[in-house]
Amino acid sequence: MVVSQFDSTPFRITSSMWPEVIKEIEKAEQVASSKKDGADHGVGGEEEKDAGGEKAKDGKPDGETTKKGGEDANEPPKGESDTAGQPAKKEGNEAAGQPARQGEVFKTPEKEPKKDSEKQEFIGEDLNAGVQKKSKRTTHPAEPLCSPYMQRVVQIKTKTEKIEVRIAEWMFSTVDDPWVFIFETAFNTNLSRVCLESLHPNLYIHVQVLTAWSLVLNSEEVYRSKGSPARVFCPCNMLGENNFKPKLKKETCAQNFSENIAATLMTTEFGTIRKVDMLFIPILQHKHYYIVCFDFKGEAIKIIDNMKGKAKAQKMARAKRVKEIVCDYLEVEYPTMHKKMSPLEPEIMNMSWQTEKNFVDCGVFAMRHMETYTGNHVSKKEWDSGLSKESPEQDKELVELRYKYLSKILLSDINLAKGEMMELLEKYEKMEPEKKEECKKNAETKINDRLNQKY
Repeated sequence: MVVSQFDSTPFRITSSMWPEVIKEIEKAEQVASSKKDGADHGVGGEEEKDAGGEKAKDGKPDGETTKKGGEDANEPPKGESDTAGQPAKKEGNEAAGQPARQGEVFKTPEKEPKKDSEKQEFIGEDLNAGVQKKSKRTTHPAEPLCSPYMQRVVQIKTKTEKIEVRIAEWMFSTVDDPWVFIFETAFNTNLSRVCLESLHPNLYIHVQVLTAWSLVLNSEEVYRSKGSPARVFCPCNMLGENNFKPKLKKETCAQNFSENIAATLMTTEFGTIRKVDMLFIPILQHKHYYIVCFDFKGEAIKIIDNMKGKAKAQKMARAKRVKEIVCDYLEVEYPTMHKKMSPLEPEIMNMSWQTEKNFVDCGVFAMRHMETYTGNHVSKKEWDSGLSKESPEQDKELVELRYKYLSKILLSDINLAKGEMMELLEKYEKMEPEKKEECKKNAETKINDRLNQKY
């Protein structure tokens, strides 16, 4: 409770009133401080007696209130006595029920303003008044969320969820502006609708889809279990065709990679390559996607490709060039790991689900390989991506993955445009059934035309 300086009616200070109370306190103390300074310099012919520590008494003609020399500049004045040397009255004078004198603000026991060095910073007004700003702290998921039983890998050969069907039907209807952004991140990665339309079955996946996929996978690494390796997924343009031109200087290539990997690490929880166990670099070579994986923990360099033996020499040459670039980077940033990795040669992996006739789903395979490969760090068993051998059954699984990956990207927590995307979906679902059916006709051809127009 506080007594007003203008009348004797008690009232309670709320949190929203504190800024004004503090201002009044500071104003009153500035006046008192200036008068005290005048007294210290002999103004008015009156000087304080330093030896005896006596203070000037109240009752001066100008009505000034003398304060203790040691009182903090930001504390409200306590109850004062009429003569120097007497103990101060009970804080706030509330026990005696005495009204405040004009120009005096009593300190409330409910809340004290802090010193200048500890002063709270208030934000907003009204409802937000009195809310103290706090620094942002890094949080990590609770242990159960990092359990090996938490499912991060997209499951195939299972029932497709209703939301996955809804999103796929809307996405492949070609109803909206193909250039509208429906995937945006805080890392300045934006995908227009037409890029994600390339996940339609039988279409070649756009390179930006793999870039978005790498961001989604990096964001999920915080949920890995203790036994899982720390993995970083690079965007597909990490090492573009320009970095493999014969005349490109080695220093320029190293500088490009250094800048790109630094930007990639900023999208992860690691921040430095020293904390990373496995580095995944998607390669796009002659319209074909595959992965070069640097297993720092297992000391291996793996080429992961869905095609059996196709352009083996070309892929090996490209992987060796990637290794040179990465090792040049490690020599500067991580010399210990450079010594371990530089003698190694890339190895082409053999998997039971590799293909010979599938030339369009290499992007889906690359996404699946990034998602499921953990080396031998989690299990000593042979790696299983969940895909069947090349067959009509495998074709169905790849279509299912296209639908599921589309939903996982769009519904990811890192997608800042998720709200706008859901609005477009709901708008589509309100259309007349006949109009929907018309939109679905020749969807593959329409999407291909839209992709060719933009790219």
